[in-house]
Amino acid sequence: MNHKTAIVTGTSSGFGLSTSIELARKGFTVIGAMRNRHKSSGLLEEARKHGVQSRIIVFELDVTDENSVLAFRTRVLDEFGKVDVLINNAGYAGAGFVEEISMDEYRRQFETNVFGVIAVTKAFLPVMRKNSMDVL
Repeated sequence: MNHKTAIVTGTSSGFGLSTSIELARKGFTVIGAMRNRHKSSGLLEEARKHGVQSRIIVFELDVTDENSVLAFRTRVLDEFGKVDVLINNAGYAGAGFVEEISMDEYRRQFETNVFGVIAVTKAFLPVMRKNSMDVL
C-alpha cells in the first residue's frame, strides 16, 4: 500500500483517532483533519506509541465552513496530488430530551453530521473517481 493517501475527518478523538492509527499502521499516509489543531496531541501521542508518527499529518478543517473545506481540498491536492480513501468521521451529538434541545442545536448537528459529510465528499469524490479511472 505504498503511497496511498487517506483523509480521516474528526481525528481528535474516538473512532477518527483509532482509524487514523490503523491506516498509518497499514502503510497509508493519513491526513488527520480536525476543527481545532490544538486538540491534536492525543492523535500524535498515539501515533508515536505505534511508531507511525511520520505517516500522520494534521490539517485543520471545519466541515461546516465552505471556505475551510475548499482551502483544505486545495492544500491536500497541492501537497499530495491524490486521495485514495476518505473517511468522513467528523460529527457530534447533543444529549438530552428532544424538547430540551434547541432547534439551533439540532441545526448545528445537521451542519456537521449531514451537510459536512456532503461538503467533504463533494470536494474529493471527483478527484477520487478520476484516480480510480486512471488505474483501470
